[in-house]
Amino acid sequence: MFVSLVMAAALSAPPCWTIFDSALQTSAAGLHPKYVTYDESIAVTQGDRRYIQSTAFIDYRDDGIARVRDARFDFAPELTRHEEPGPPELGPYGARRQGWIPQEETLP
Repeated sequence: MFVSLVMAAALSAPPCWTIFDSALQTSAAGLHPKYVTYDESIAVTQGDRRYIQSTAFIDYRDDGIARVRDARFDFAPELTRHEEPGPPELGPYGARRQGWIPQEETLP
């Protein structure tokens, strides 16, 4: 009996990509702050040898512009549109949010 209930629940669940798409749509439609501030810890290693270790402080605006202050460059502020890895949040941000928000269907 228990096994049949579990199987029925598993088979009635939506596919994983439907859940993922729904999460992205919800995130895109939600309120976002005008900017996000976060820190990055940077480490580049090969085997046991560390080549680079640094810290960067990022102020990322919702329009896609970021100010990066990196210890490797004496924390001199640098403006960029480079989004990798981007703000620590799920889903699209900035202008790309619109692509994930369901549009109202209009009939001719």
